[in-house]
Amino acid sequence: MGTYGDTLLHPSPDQFWALWLEADGKASFWLRTEDSIDNTAMVYSSTTVNDGKWHHITATYNGLTVSLYIDSVKVAEKSFSEALTAVK
Repeated sequence: MGTYGDTLLHPSPDQFWALWLEADGKASFWLRTEDSIDNTAMVYSSTTVNDGKWHHITATYNGLTVSLYIDSVKVAEKSFSEALTAVK
């Protein structure tokens, strides 16, 4: 992730995940389980990562919570219990 719009994206017709860098230098993660904004969890970091240093950014979903980590520190989380389905 280097500039605004750099995205790691898993596309499908109904569900996707995306991890990217916002214009303000903060990381964000979206997880959508169906083709509806109501079935989307969005988490954003409160700190910037566009400081010229390398950062390890990770997002997880355990079936109950979407979490975003920067350099192994949890920086955001949101309750979300929508079911994921296998993509063929």
